[in-house]
This record gives sequence, structure tokens and C-alpha cells, in this order.
Amino acid sequence: MINSHLRDAYACCQFFAELEDDIVNNGNSKEWTELDVSARILEIRLEQDLCMGPSFGTIAGSGSNGAVIHYFPTEETNSPVNDSAVLLLDSGGLYADGGTTDITRTFFFGPEPPPEVVDSYTRLSQNASYITGCTAKDQLKKNQGSNGCHRRGPRRFPGRHPRHRRGHCSKTAPIRRGHGLRVILK
Repeated sequence: MINSHLRDAYACCQFFAELEDDIVNNGNSKEWTELDVSARILEIRLEQDLCMGPSFGTIAGSGSNGAVIHYFPTEETNSPVNDSAVLLLDSGGLYADGGTTDITRTFFFGPEPPPEVVDSYTRLSQNASYITGCTAKDQLKKNQGSNGCHRRGPRRFPGRHPRHRRGHCSKTAPIRRGHGLRVILK
């Protein structure tokens, strides 16, 4: 399983470098879209030994599509991937030697992310750090509701109402949604 993850990490890094280089250094000469991102990461993964295909359908959401829970790009919803929008990428590979991977990364390729993006990621990072200390006992506390550790903590979005309101408590299930904003500074 470790080797599967190493091969998958290599494929992902190769893809991330290609995408970053084209958007940041070549003025987005390929004019990437969400469907292009999904197809290209799969293509690079399939070049790896023992890769049998994706472990699930790639979620490549650019701009507001990245906020849609379990979004999957289609011809009708396909948005451009460029230096002015955040890109959420949730993707994974299935390997014949027993490895199944799942990687979530968030990118912003522009010179500086908008303040609301920085604020949102600061709050989400604070909450992710907070819930890593939660236990199953925390979840069961009656005075906190059925998902106590999800409802407490620093995550508040003044004036905004995010549609995905729950995290995953790391002691009982892994945290799976975007944990980092990679900002590419020119």
C-alpha cells in the first residue's frame, strides 16, 4: 500500500507542476478547464505501474463550483481553470497492489487571493485544527447535540452560509475536505 501511495504522489506532483507551470509561467496557453484537469490527472496516473484507474470520479471545481458538495464537472458546468479562481481538486487512484488513494488539494494560481478566500481558509484551517482534538466522547455529549465537536470551535462565516456545514472528527473518521490553500506568488 505504501508503494501505491508513493506512485500516486509522484503522479500528482507531476500533474500539479504541469498545471502550475502552464497557468503561472505560460499564460494558461492550454486554456485549462475542469474537464481537462480531470482527464489529465487520470492520464498521468495511468502511466504509473499497477494503476488500474481512478478510485472515484475526480472532483475538479473551479471558482464557485469548488464549493458544491461532491461536484463533478460536466459539459454544461465545465468552468475554466485559471489564475483568478480557486481550484479544488479531490482525486484518487486504485492500484493493483492494494492501494487506494484519495488526495484533496486547493490551489490559487494568481498573484494574491481575494480577502474573502483568505478569510474562509483561515477559518476552515482553524476548525480543522480544532476538531483533530475531538474524541468520540466529545461527539456524544448531549449538551452539544449529536455532532458536538462539529458545532463548537472557531468556524463561523459572518454574513455567509456555507452549504457544507460538517467536518469529520479525526478520531472516528479522517478529515477529507480541502485542508490547504496553495498560493502561488509571482
